[in-house]
Amino acid sequence: MVMKLTSGSQHKLRQALWAPVYADVLEILNGIANGHTLMALGDDYHGKLNASTFTGRKWHADGIEGTITPSEALSAWDTPVTYEGPRSIPVLTYNGSDEYAIHADDTLFFRDDAGGANSMSMGMWVNLANLTAGGMGFLSKRSGDGEWEWTTASGKPRLLLKDNSAGVTPFRLADATLSAANVWLYVAATYTGAGGGSAADGILLYENAVVVASTSTNNGSYVGMENTTEGVGIGTNDVGNGLFLEGKVAGGPLSPWFAQGVATIEELERIYQIGRAALI
Repeated sequence: MVMKLTSGSQHKLRQALWAPVYADVLEILNGIANGHTLMALGDDYHGKLNASTFTGRKWHADGIEGTITPSEALSAWDTPVTYEGPRSIPVLTYNGSDEYAIHADDTLFFRDDAGGANSMSMGMWVNLANLTAGGMGFLSKRSGDGEWEWTTASGKPRLLLKDNSAGVTPFRLADATLSAANVWLYVAATYTGAGGGSAADGILLYENAVVVASTSTNNGSYVGMENTTEGVGIGTNDVGNGLFLEGKVAGGPLSPWFAQGVATIEELERIYQIGRAALI
């Protein structure tokens, strides 16, 4: 006789599968910086799939468990949340036109680099539908004025900084597109917080925990980012107004994350290997 698990039993089983992955990833994020957040997409412990909001996860008191608002309840997205891999990781499928999520504004995401400090790192698992689109948003604190945006440009990863007073946007752009579409890739970006006219030189871009060749475009007028009230778009670059991601984003313990420090390649490698074992 084959026993069919109830929805409640499935929920408990998934939570048990995710718990050690959460613990491992959050411990690494805390090592990068006490100020961090893991966005817990599709984890119904942090918000039902038919709810209008859900929350993130943290390890340290200096981190945040902020409110995340999807464009519509995840249960109403064109493709329902699915579960993949040995650890049954929740996966969100973005339609490339009007599905995204917004993390509420928080000072965690403001990195005052004018003084040559206040670094940041971010990472996420993506499975993009194509690499020919004009651009897709990963994580971006930009709508109107904005501060920073992490996107692709014609399939090439890019991290852009914005000085609103000077009206300039230095950035670092990968020399080539991501290695493949329709394949799970772990992407990450770090910034030293260098500030000033050579700020983009302090950016590194990663694919599967390996630094990718990239080119910085600086601007001598750049001083530093300025604090705004914009939220952080997840799967869009302009808080729901542009560069919509088309493809899959891993959630739960492998969700997008942000930390107030520079992740080392060893830390990114550890997160990557944890993710591979859980998702692929």
